[in-house]
Amino acid sequence: PSPAYLPKRQRSMTKRARDGPERFILEYCAADDSFMKTLAGEGCQVEQVTEHHDARTQAGLAHALYECRKAKKAGKCGLLWASIPCVGGSARNDMNPVRDTPMFRSRLRRHHADFNLMWDNFEKLAREVHQWGWRIAIEWPYNCRYWKLKKVRDLLRDCDCEIARIRGCAVGLTDDAGTPIAKPWHIATNDPHLWTALESKRSCPGGARHAAHAECQGKYARASENYTPSMVRLIHNAWNKSV
Repeated sequence: PSPAYLPKRQRSMTKRARDGPERFILEYCAADDSFMKTLAGEGCQVEQVTEHHDARTQAGLAHALYECRKAKKAGKCGLLWASIPCVGGSARNDMNPVRDTPMFRSRLRRHHADFNLMWDNFEKLAREVHQWGWRIAIEWPYNCRYWKLKKVRDLLRDCDCEIARIRGCAVGLTDDAGTPIAKPWHIATNDPHLWTALESKRSCPGGARHAAHAECQGKYARASENYTPSMVRLIHNAWNKSV
């Protein structure tokens, strides 16, 4: 029968089969094997800007714009998710015992320069997709100094973003021994469903299992950049509700 005479749910399934997923996420600065991509499911297309694309470059920006514009042309509802490396903005830099050495200061300047290149490209992308009515989310640890930069605050204001607070131990972040890690993430977003879902995980669940927490450092800090399956499913479910 003609699609017009099919039940609404069946018409929606027919459209997805013809046009592909209706939801779209662009991960800006992502690992190739990120949970955001591997756990997306059939209903959501996830494209990425990875180290291979190099978000510092014009080529990296061109790739991001191409994927977003293609998704827009296909009529997909888009979410721009950014997790720009925050090494240069980490509060731990002030605690590093070699923080005053020329080598450390030089490395820190390189991190700041890289951040500025990645942020400037991201801001161009974010302002364009915001004009389309797409949603935006920016993730860093709560104490990342980049949150205080004027150009970051200006973009959050212009895109109507609010910060949701989330604790790693509330979304299954643990060390190898199973001890919870209470890494505090902040996610600035203008999607109300996403904000509500993430904000619901702002507190430690408590109980005997959460009586003590491990530090988020070393290999655990690196692994946490991919988030946890629980956190990513929370994000995808919220994005599904939003669309």
